[in-house]
Amino acid sequence: MDLCTTLLLAALAAGPAPEAGGDAGVPAPAFEPDAGAKPPDVPAVAEPSQLSPPKPAPKVETEAGPRELLVGLSGVFRPFLSVQTWFFYDRFPPSGCSASDCVTSFSTFRFRRAEMGLTGELLDGKLAYKATIEPARLLEFVDKTLKVSGTPNATVVAKQPQQSSSILNDLLATYLFTAVDITAGQFRVPVSWEGYNSSARLLFPERALVTRIYGDRRDIGLRLAKTFKHFGYGVFLFNGAGQNNLDVNNGKDAAVRLETYPIEGMILALAYYGSVGLRADKGARDFLEADFRYQSQKVGPVSFLVQSEFIRGWNRPETNAPFNPSYGFYVAAAATALDTVQAAVRFTHFDPSLGREGAGAFAPGVGFNSEVNVYEAGLNWFIRKDEVKIQASYGFFDWKTVPAEHQVIVSNQLSF
Repeated sequence: MDLCTTLLLAALAAGPAPEAGGDAGVPAPAFEPDAGAKPPDVPAVAEPSQLSPPKPAPKVETEAGPRELLVGLSGVFRPFLSVQTWFFYDRFPPSGCSASDCVTSFSTFRFRRAEMGLTGELLDGKLAYKATIEPARLLEFVDKTLKVSGTPNATVVAKQPQQSSSILNDLLATYLFTAVDITAGQFRVPVSWEGYNSSARLLFPERALVTRIYGDRRDIGLRLAKTFKHFGYGVFLFNGAGQNNLDVNNGKDAAVRLETYPIEGMILALAYYGSVGLRADKGARDFLEADFRYQSQKVGPVSFLVQSEFIRGWNRPETNAPFNPSYGFYVAAAATALDTVQAAVRFTHFDPSLGREGAGAFAPGVGFNSEVNVYEAGLNWFIRKDEVKIQASYGFFDWKTVPAEHQVIVSNQLSF
């Protein structure tokens, strides 16, 4: 997608994306609101959390037309679209390789994200809803070699999906009350600020390694939550079976997230996520997470952002086996000049088994079994805040037991 196409699509946008990053004057909220973001040019108000949807935004009409449609007797409907294309280069060691001379490289253009959906309110703002799909998940099937059950050393080649083939992301309804909002459906698991937020508001094109491992997941369940001026809370109950999966047992996963907003632009949060019932079974897990984010007001033409997360995990690899401990954290900082150009750096550390290499390393959904330090630098160009931007980043992955990995990502993002 070239820049002219990007600007044309932005001009035809039906509604805005959440604002952050490129606007130092607005505090970065802890969560993406379920019921849609406010239109531009509306006076900034604190929207610190996705724990509960905000009240309907004031209706704003421009020459481009209305940004929301009326539905039913007293409801509104807001469509949105988020498109992200990448050029990706990766210089990495193949699986099982420990020598520097076997490092290979890979590059590709790809559509990283293509999320589309709708949000809104019904019954005079007493019921909010959200539904999103992501067609970019559905890639063509490829040939894979599979083992034949019951026949030693026998294999067969068959067409298999490259990844999860379901394109449904979010599907939820929220009943809005004074002290609590009740949500049922499929939505993000509240582990990690980056993992629970929209990709449109990320500091780098991709989430930090540690937040991709522990967070950035969805599940089907129930949420009781509410956001107030200086704090927010959320209590969650999930199937624990993952995105687009029904539960297959009586065990569930539960979570609690507490947030506070002591000053404008600052977020402090603690979260717990763990298995409830059947804790002796394979896959039982616990996570403890703390995150901090502060977006400063402008100092002259420059504003600053500091963000950090720490996550400690325990995972049971087999039934009745001991829990494997692990942990990871990242620290990131950025400076934005004239609300247009942003330079960012990030350091990430992930230890899958607290130094016990090969001792049943913890790797939920990822094949990592080695301690790693990740050094990243990025440059962002905000064409229209986070709604239209171009991002570029370089990452150096310093693995403890395999050769280092190098990654370059150039991303073109549209969210409206």
